[in-house]
Amino acid sequence: MKKNIFLFLFVTLGIQQIYADYNGTITVNSQSLSFEQKDGYNIIKLESYNFLTQPGAPRLPAKNFMYIIPFDKKVISISITNITEQNISGTFSIYPAQEAYIPDATPVFTQPNPAIYNTNTFWPNLCITMGGNHTMSGTKLISLMFCPVKYNPVTGEARLITSVTFTLTYAVTGTHLSGLINESPSMNGGDYGFRNV
Repeated sequence: MKKNIFLFLFVTLGIQQIYADYNGTITVNSQSLSFEQKDGYNIIKLESYNFLTQPGAPRLPAKNFMYIIPFDKKVISISITNITEQNISGTFSIYPAQEAYIPDATPVFTQPNPAIYNTNTFWPNLCITMGGNHTMSGTKLISLMFCPVKYNPVTGEARLITSVTFTLTYAVTGTHLSGLINESPSMNGGDYGFRNV
């Protein structure tokens, strides 16, 4: 029964199998963007995407993607080989992500993190980060988080990554990882976007 359930997930969710160092591409349609205002701030939304949730950081669209990898290997690094991006028209003051909701507690607004909002650079600095190696019903998975919108809080500029090509590099299980796995910015837990690329 468990095997049948996992086969159903594999077929319907389109988890990508990987058997060699892998080159993949994720694309984004700019027509999927939409915009809202909240408490004097801007929110940039992207269809089928969730949001980064690091309190005080810009609440930008993000999505997790899952891939099946050979059982005797680990993904030890990811490298970006090509990026295509375009400016998003307008000037923005992006809404900061809030602390997690606590039932029956009085909500307190989480102010923008000055370490991010006072820095004249685009954030986040990495558009794809590794979420780690996982196992599901005996199958090894790697999760990647993709953040297609970059934001400069000082200038108010925002850019959309419409295409990113990346390479996943393997090591045989047990090989020292040398700290190559990047930490990911926080995102809503458990909200994975399964997709073939």
